Amino acid sequence: MTRTAAVAVQNALEQGSVTILYRPRVEEQDPGDLGDVQRLLILLRPEGSAFERLIAVGRKRLPRSSRHDRLWGFIDLVLTAFDMSAALGADVYGTRTRR
Repeated sequence: MTRTAAVAVQNALEQGSVTILYRPRVEEQDPGDLGDVQRLLILLRPEGSAFERLIAVGRKRLPRSSRHDRLWGFIDLVLTAFDMSAALGADVYGTRTRR
């Protein structure tokens, strides 16, 4: 039995932009590999909608389609564009080891 790799998408539920973001570890300015990344995020901005969705990806990497990797993620925030930029802004706070 033969499988075809090309699949035509006929009915899209929504269109818009996708932005991939990361949050570096504490005091890491320029991460060089995945060990320096604390969290991987995907921001969905649908066209014609006032709300944006932020997806948090569990393993800090996207799946490889050739291996059919499975990973988990969840919708972390659903906010307006103004509130989303405020939520994604930098937080400065002291810890026991770094003040």
